[in-house]
Amino acid sequence: MIERTLQNRIFDELEIGETASYSRVLTTDDISPLVKQDPDGDYKADNSLGLWVGVQLSYVLSNVLPGPGTSYVGESIRFRHPLRIGEAATITVRVEEKDPENHHVRLSFLCENEAGLAVATGTAEVIAPRERITFEAEDIPEVLLWRHDRYQRLIHKGQDLPPIRVGIVHPCDVMTLTSAVEAAYENIIIPVLIAPMGRIQDIAATAEIDITAYEQHDTAHSHESAEMAVELARAGKVDALMQGSLEIKELLHEVMDRRSGLQTGHRISHVALMDIPSYPGWLMLTDSLINIRPHLDEKQGICQNAIDLALALGIETPKLAILSASNTITPELDSTLEAAALCKMADRGQIKGGVLDGPLTFDMAINPDAAKTGGRVQSAVVGQANILLAPDLEAGDMLVQQLSSFGKADVAGIIVGAQVPIIVGCRYAMMRSYLASCAVASVLVAQRHGVAAAALAEDAT
Repeated sequence: MIERTLQNRIFDELEIGETASYSRVLTTDDISPLVKQDPDGDYKADNSLGLWVGVQLSYVLSNVLPGPGTSYVGESIRFRHPLRIGEAATITVRVEEKDPENHHVRLSFLCENEAGLAVATGTAEVIAPRERITFEAEDIPEVLLWRHDRYQRLIHKGQDLPPIRVGIVHPCDVMTLTSAVEAAYENIIIPVLIAPMGRIQDIAATAEIDITAYEQHDTAHSHESAEMAVELARAGKVDALMQGSLEIKELLHEVMDRRSGLQTGHRISHVALMDIPSYPGWLMLTDSLINIRPHLDEKQGICQNAIDLALALGIETPKLAILSASNTITPELDSTLEAAALCKMADRGQIKGGVLDGPLTFDMAINPDAAKTGGRVQSAVVGQANILLAPDLEAGDMLVQQLSSFGKADVAGIIVGAQVPIIVGCRYAMMRSYLASCAVASVLVAQRHGVAAAALAEDAT
């Protein structure tokens, strides 16, 4: 165990919107003395499970935010979804209100399972400490401090804009359907359900979701769902699309149809928008979904799409790093030759709006310490990239998975370059990732309707 010196957060230091998270796996030892287990392995959201959730909440408040010296006033918990033995639960608390007269602080909290479904939500009221307390802690497990919750700010931007009509394409799974309904509840989108409605109604009933208020288009199968979604987008009846449980290839087949699809003459590409606790700003990666082994002209379009997205999100001069295994031009590595060509294309105005550098290794692109020892590799991009261009889809996909698994990144996904933005999920997406993706689509639609990027983001950090 490694001892660490920790400090609490006194009342004057707490900021509205400040968050902290704590993760723990629910074990039999934790819960068996407290609750009655269902035959299917679920634990119902009763007072006993509430005790367990309350303990986790208390841990965050007492040890992390605000930390030692915090006094409890009260809490309110609402249960939404059962939790299984062996499932990890993440408690996230967020500072909502401060009362300087009595030092009371109101915090919201969310308990999510591994799939990103809300197990419990609620509020807690505490008296924040007034004096600094420094203490030695051993092996505090999986505590993450997020001083700048970028996804939450992005979601707020989406809420400030008019809700957009989104065609939810074949949402025959709980996560997509729940996310669409939650995004509607947050006033970011107006869902238009396109799927075999008998299946959707069964899923909604099982998940206890009310979908009666939403426009519904009944289809026989996923292929018809994709066809109808593209038809609605072409007709201007939806502003964006969201991938459901159908394969992305099936949806893109209709999107890219030369006669009836959504092509615009621009390269269609995917951008992963990542909120990484250890990185000081947004980090985008492209392309990890669509373009398998893009050539130089295709990479030109992929770069431009990512830069345009960054500009729409309020990043004034996006810094794009072209990744390779080497920081120098190496004839045996095609990616280094293409990187050099892309940089020259940017110099000649063939790629606009951003600053490019490459070839760069991953650490040279994002790690300021590596950049300091990089010798002759110096530029405005080195160590502070906003956008990473992967050499091919395989490298891009592995990078996103690694950043999600080891870097604890939240990953939102959007397909750009078509007539409408397309929201995509991934196997490691959680609810807030879907909400952030919806917010990105909302920003892009607003920009298309003439809202300036400066009005969409106070900052892009």
